Amino acid sequence: KQWYQRRVRGDVTDLRTLSMATFLEEYGEVFDLYDDLMTGEIKCKTLHTLYSKVRPPGIRLAQVHAGLDTIYGKGMSDVLERDDFEEALMELDRRFFLLQDLEWEYKILTRADGLISENDAKLLFTATHEQNFSLYKFEQWVKKRRVKGSGVPFTEIDVELCNKPTPDEIIATLPTIPRERTQLESLTRSATTLITDKTKSHARKKKVEKLGYLKKLQELKAKRSQNIQRRKSIEDGYKKSEEERKLEEEERRKREAEEERKRLEEEKRKEEERAAAIERQRLKDLEDQAEAERQREEQEKRAAEEEEERKKREAEEEELRKHREEEERLRKEKEEEDARIKKAEEEEEEK
Repeated sequence: KQWYQRRVRGDVTDLRTLSMATFLEEYGEVFDLYDDLMTGEIKCKTLHTLYSKVRPPGIRLAQVHAGLDTIYGKGMSDVLERDDFEEALMELDRRFFLLQDLEWEYKILTRADGLISENDAKLLFTATHEQNFSLYKFEQWVKKRRVKGSGVPFTEIDVELCNKPTPDEIIATLPTIPRERTQLESLTRSATTLITDKTKSHARKKKVEKLGYLKKLQELKAKRSQNIQRRKSIEDGYKKSEEERKLEEEERRKREAEEERKRLEEEKRKEEERAAAIERQRLKDLEDQAEAERQREEQEKRAAEEEEERKKREAEEEELRKHREEEERLRKEKEEEDARIKKAEEEEEEK
């Protein structure tokens, strides 16, 4: 049990690389691991958890309910029996891979608000269901919408896109086609006449019962043949999908390696640009420092020259001032001498 639990968790191998047929061959007893009460049944939520481990990240719970509806009928999808485990996983796998394509197609049609219009939704239904597309069913879906004409999110249509038209739905669309409606009414009248006519003989009733039995038997054989063809086509699709997944995985690894190489080159280029920018900034700072030093030296030199010029000018002014004082002193002495001489001459004259 622990070994199976490890394999289901993916500790032993990567379940995403396996087809569903390979999974059922190697993990056939996984159903018992989730059937805790050993009743031969598991709940829908338990199946949802189980499948999310087989195909990470899995699908929505609504898709699981819809998948079980295709097996047991609408409204009977609460539990899954062990005998239907393989068929249920095949159906969930069909929905899982179909959803991948549908999500890609939905993104192509997406508007700026992340939604698509009802006409684009009709286009998706037509492309997905092809000849089984029912315009009557689509119109009924449009009428049931809460806000008609509003944008359609993917979660509103993904379940309906993955659902296959049932016989009841196909019969419900027949009244929209005149020829099929006429045939249906004719068959209904014939069956009613054969069954309800009390005047017919006992042999006629037995014949009708036999025909009805044979008709049911043919329907069962046809349904069984369709199931075989469906499983075969799904299995072929799994093989093809597995090969495509391998190619996609290889392409993805190459793409990731190329992106990693480009990322490293981009980081290297950015690092070189940062280093070059740092070097340019360093050289610019050195140039700015040298320019500032030169300007400071020029200012100091200019200040020294101005100071020397000022001192020289002050010295000249001081020398000029002294010279003028000396001339003034000599002039005064000469005047005094002239005055003494004149006074002496006057005294001489008086004598």
